[in-house]
Amino acid sequence: MSFLRAQRHGGPRRSGCQVAAGKSGTGIDAGAAARSCGTYALPSLREALGEGGHSNPEPENLFAGVRYAAAKLPYTPKGSRAGPFYQYIQRQGERPEEYRFNAFLATRDGDEVEELAGDFPKRWHVEEFFNAHQALGWDRAGTCNLNIRYGQMTMALIAQAAIDGIRKRLAPPATNWDARHMATAYFEGLEGDVRVDGDTIVVTYYNAPDADRLREHYEDLPAKLRAEKLDPRVPWLYGFQLDYRFR
Repeated sequence: MSFLRAQRHGGPRRSGCQVAAGKSGTGIDAGAAARSCGTYALPSLREALGEGGHSNPEPENLFAGVRYAAAKLPYTPKGSRAGPFYQYIQRQGERPEEYRFNAFLATRDGDEVEELAGDFPKRWHVEEFFNAHQALGWDRAGTCNLNIRYGQMTMALIAQAAIDGIRKRLAPPATNWDARHMATAYFEGLEGDVRVDGDTIVVTYYNAPDADRLREHYEDLPAKLRAEKLDPRVPWLYGFQLDYRFR
């Protein structure tokens, strides 16, 4: 379900394109992301309730008898041939002079109370993901070429998995650092060298933070992998093994 602050933002171009319209703490302008797919002017809630070409119920009648002051209207973004879409409307305030409205754009005709109270809060996990990992490349899109974008996203997910594995093996507060903080406060400060010893590439780090913790997990890595019945040879390193030292 896409989020709409009842203002004018770019809407989804086709069904299946989920767009969160509006800015959040992630620093991503989702309205700009929506406009990159095609611009549709969505009317404000005032227009949707009275001037936007929809049915014209009075607000007090629209919300009469509805639990938690929530209502639902069919909705079509201006210029869109996709859909159907639905506008879930939430009213806040107990007296008419205090009324404030939030609107949410959905691609399915569900129960508005269940969607708003149960499903919509799950989007917070999406915001947590981008807040923690957007520096890996999720905060920008250099091209609309899908092959390039898929490659970029694949590399970002691989980097995320690698960083997450290291982060879990560090002492607080590094365990809660986001990707940008890890880069500036940890990875950029590492010094070391790389050498080949027989069939093994040995990476040596000097003065690495939490060296004792890292040594426990990464030194003698080929032997640790064999103990877990895993082949330590890395195919994209021409079959070499990878091992680490901490000095």
